[in-house]
Amino acid sequence: MTTTDANQPDQARREAAVSPYQKADRYRTERFLGAIGLDWFACDPSLQRTLRYFTTDAEYDWAEPHLRRIGALMGGPIAERAEQTDKNPPRLIKYD
Repeated sequence: MTTTDANQPDQARREAAVSPYQKADRYRTERFLGAIGLDWFACDPSLQRTLRYFTTDAEYDWAEPHLRRIGALMGGPIAERAEQTDKNPPRLIKYD
């Protein structure tokens, strides 16, 4: 292997390079409204691209199912509880 082969980015790194318009599209927040019940890992293309950039294909393939389960957990029961907590914040009730 030559030095240029070692420095050549792999497929994931080439895919991570996107145009400014694609970058702006990543940050549209409309898709996060009503995000309860969604897989938050699947809803976060920035996280997916970052992971693809910093991991090998084998590492990403190993981690992806775990991240999808965590994303579903965060978007499911944890998000439901967080929404209830936001609707019912702590209150200080003074006593005599």
